[in-house]
Amino acid sequence: MALPDGSRLAIAQLVFYLPALVLSIVVNLRHGFRRELGWFFLILVAVVRLIGNSMEIAGNSERNIRLLIGAAVLNGVGLSPLLLAMVALLKRVNKDLLRGTLVTVLNLARLPILVALILTAYGSSQLYGQASPSTYKSGEDIARAGIIILLVTFGLMVLITATTYMHLRHIRFGENTILYAVTASIPFLLLWLIYSTLVYFDTHNNTFGLTRGNIWARSFMSVLPEWITVMLYIAGGLVAPDVASKEVKDPEMSASGYNPESGPRAARPG
Repeated sequence: MALPDGSRLAIAQLVFYLPALVLSIVVNLRHGFRRELGWFFLILVAVVRLIGNSMEIAGNSERNIRLLIGAAVLNGVGLSPLLLAMVALLKRVNKDLLRGTLVTVLNLARLPILVALILTAYGSSQLYGQASPSTYKSGEDIARAGIIILLVTFGLMVLITATTYMHLRHIRFGENTILYAVTASIPFLLLWLIYSTLVYFDTHNNTFGLTRGNIWARSFMSVLPEWITVMLYIAGGLVAPDVASKEVKDPEMSASGYNPESGPRAARPG
């Protein structure tokens, strides 16, 4: 019997995320398993995707609605860890420049993303379960609230990314690789967010869905953008210098009076 399209896509995701998980572990071993460094969340994305897609394959095979609901919930929360990674990577890039309000913004940005993760997970469980009309409507509203929070937080991160380029010459040598990876990921995360918005705000349209819906729309607006983002962040982690290595410095910055530990210094009077 031929596999349904959803199962074929799920198998493709397993094929992608198995090596992605290994590479994410390698990056974390290189930089340290600390959430504030960002790459920890790549492991989380890979694990969530491996479990979620395994559940989708099993659910389609056994026609098990509970497994499919679980797969839908896990498929709906993958965007939040990527945004958490984005926040952490921006904080690392700006570590020598951050002062005052911007520090507070990046430190607090994790909270709304975590709230959005909970809201979208719970909302998805109601939307894809065998719920009553009132419960379905409640789940729809909760999931939409989560998506709105993600959209606002993402917009803020894009703004911070843009402002970081104003201080590009003061960024620690080698850290610009991470900034470029984050910048390159923005259009793909935006496409993922648009797809998620359509999933939750146009729930009666069969084109968009977390486990059901048009397979091509899901592939090119959700799965592929996520893959590209994960690969960009892994590449950034493999290329960027180990944050613990103090000997990796930009000779031009050192000559101009830049101290990677304390940030830009005022020029000494002649």
